[in-house]
Amino acid sequence: MTATSGYGHRSVSQYQGFAECGERYRLERVVRVPQAPAVWFPGGTAFHEVAERIVRDDWAGELQSDEAYRDLYLAIFKGLLDDESRKTGVKVEDFRTGGRASKAWPNGNDRSWYESEGPAMVDKFLHWYRESGWRIAALPGGDPAVEVRFNVNIGGVLVTGSVDAVYVNPDGELVAVDYKSGATTPTSKLQLATYAYALHSLGVLYVEKGAYYMSRKGELVDETYLAPYAAPGNLAHMFATMDAQEKAGVYLPNPGMQCRKCSVAAACVFTGGKRHELDDGPLSAA
Repeated sequence: MTATSGYGHRSVSQYQGFAECGERYRLERVVRVPQAPAVWFPGGTAFHEVAERIVRDDWAGELQSDEAYRDLYLAIFKGLLDDESRKTGVKVEDFRTGGRASKAWPNGNDRSWYESEGPAMVDKFLHWYRESGWRIAALPGGDPAVEVRFNVNIGGVLVTGSVDAVYVNPDGELVAVDYKSGATTPTSKLQLATYAYALHSLGVLYVEKGAYYMSRKGELVDETYLAPYAAPGNLAHMFATMDAQEKAGVYLPNPGMQCRKCSVAAACVFTGGKRHELDDGPLSAA
C-alpha cells in the first residue's frame, strides 16, 4: 500500500507545495522528515501577527504607538526563533537564511537582517495603513475581516484556509489581501481566487478583487479582478486532481533552483542527499 499524507482536507499551501515538487511534499508531509529551520519563517510570521494586531487595535480604537509595534515585532520574532530552536535542537545562528549576501549583510537575510528590517516593515505598513485610503472590511457579525478562516467544498474536496484580511479600496470594492514578507511577488492568483470563492460561496463576503501587500516595499501590488481565476470549474479541477494524485501516492520529483531553499534537501536523493532513516518510500526497492 502506498503511503500518503492522510490529510482530511486540502489547502492552497498543500496544492502549491505538491505542484512545485512532489518529492518535497512526500518527505515533509508523508515521511515527515525533520525539517531544517529557516529564519525567514519566524520573520514573516512576526510581521503577519503585528499587522493583524495593528488592524484589530485600530478597529477597537486602541491603536498604540509606532514604537510599541516595532517592539512587538522584535519580541514575537525572538520568541518564534527560540521556540523553533528548542523544538529542533538547532542553534538560531545555524538556521537557514535567504536573500543575497551583500557588503551590508554578508550573511544575507539572517537574524540580524530581520531585527533591522522587520521593524522597518512595520513602519511601512503603518504608513500605508494610514495614508492609502484603504480600510478594513466588516464581517456580517460586525468584526473586522482579519484572519478570516474558512472550510469549503471545492470539487468534492474539503479546502481550508485563512484570509489575511479583506479591505475596502478607495473605489468601494472588496479586496482580499495576502501579506507577503518575501522579496518576490507571487505570479499565481490561485491563493487569492480560492479566498474569493470561499468567502462568496459561504455567504461571508462578495470579494471582487485580490492583491498582495509586499511588506519589504510597503506597498500593495497586483490588484486584480478575480472572477476569471475563481471560476468554480477551474478550482474544482485543480484541487480534485491534486487530491486524487496525492491519494494515489503520485509524487513527482522536480529538482531545480527551488532546492536551494528546501527544508528537506539533505534527505532528498534527487539532489544528492542521503535517504532519511524514516524513509522507505518509492525508491526503497531500487
